[in-house]
Amino acid sequence: MPTTRKLLTRFSKGELSPLLEGSPDLAVYFEGAAVIENYTIMRQGGLRRSYGTRFIQEVKDSTKDTILWPFEFSVDDAYMLEVGDFYIRIYRDKAPVLNAGVHVEVTTPFVVADIRAIHFTQSADVLFLFHDSYQQRKLNRVSDTSWTLTTQNVMPPPSFVADTDISLGSATLTPGATTGLTITFTASAAVLLNADVGRYIVYGASLAEIVTFTDTTHVVADIIDDFPDTNPIASGEWFLRLSPQTTLDPNKSKPVGSQVTLTAGVAAFRAADVGKYIKVYAGVILIKTFTSTTVVKGELLNVMGETTDVNPAAAPAGAWTLEVASWSSARGWPRTGEFFQGRLAQASTPSQKTTFWESASDDFDNYAVGINADDAVEYTLASRQVNQIQWLTEHAKSLMIGTSGTEHRAMGSGADNALISGDNVPDIERLATNGVMPIQPVI
Repeated sequence: MPTTRKLLTRFSKGELSPLLEGSPDLAVYFEGAAVIENYTIMRQGGLRRSYGTRFIQEVKDSTKDTILWPFEFSVDDAYMLEVGDFYIRIYRDKAPVLNAGVHVEVTTPFVVADIRAIHFTQSADVLFLFHDSYQQRKLNRVSDTSWTLTTQNVMPPPSFVADTDISLGSATLTPGATTGLTITFTASAAVLLNADVGRYIVYGASLAEIVTFTDTTHVVADIIDDFPDTNPIASGEWFLRLSPQTTLDPNKSKPVGSQVTLTAGVAAFRAADVGKYIKVYAGVILIKTFTSTTVVKGELLNVMGETTDVNPAAAPAGAWTLEVASWSSARGWPRTGEFFQGRLAQASTPSQKTTFWESASDDFDNYAVGINADDAVEYTLASRQVNQIQWLTEHAKSLMIGTSGTEHRAMGSGADNALISGDNVPDIERLATNGVMPIQPVI
């Protein structure tokens, strides 16, 4: 087995695995080396010495970890960013960028332990930063000496139907039995509503479907998965699954920005629903006012593309959803992102590890999922294991997706490999089952 560290042009295969030490019958055995240090493998074959480095100046604090990021606006405007504990400093043309003799620096929320987990992607003079513990940031360059770091405030954000805590912080729920049909459940406060019929009571691994509304403290349910006992279930430990099950009548379907009044067929809303999102007829409404248990008002964020009526008919039960934002301090933030086909793709929060989202076309702050081609996209990888998405990157007209257990590529479905869009479900192909590390990918 070759063991040289010298520059020999025949080593076109680079550094070989120790598993090949007993295979001199393979041609690759004579084209590789056991150890290659301080050399770069050339595409044409052979090696060359690694480029040297140049000392520019000491980092801000040599006792703490510090990394470098590239920032390339154009061939003529390229920078290096020194990223450390709560700061970013700017370099250009092999020198620090100074303003009145002071090194230009941007304050950040990132502690030193988190900086190597930050992923980034760039659009012109804006660098988007991703970390699942921080709201997305945008590093904006105005000039050599003027840089700002702001949060990305998307509107609307992606959203989903979450299990809902309706206990008001104190209401317990007591099952009348541990198993069986038509079992009465009793709440210690008036928190139950008529539209809860058809929803599920969830407590750990226990599950029951509500079949009858008696009053605001009593419902009757069929137990699907047994409850451990008939003791009162503490507040914050029991939830309702699914959206309210009743009709919903919006008074208008457009335009974006208008106020919409939504009227439910029976009591369905709670004061805590303010700030949540309603999806109906492929439109998205941000609830801003709780009027009563049957009426809420909100701002239309995305037109209702599934109806041509200005004042559409009431949507039946099951045809609309009450949702919460996918990204928040409580649920976490995307850990990675990439630009793809004119959209900003983001992926993998602590609560939705295998989901990726793409913004509306050419609108990087709009994640309203709809049925029109330029609407946003949401997709959750279906797999036997919950392998968290670790990175996204664009390559060969595909969105490459690396997870902790597999690698995939996403393309538009159809024979013509159409774009991924609001009216075109992504076609996901698994390429390998090696898994990846949670680091910034390099093409």
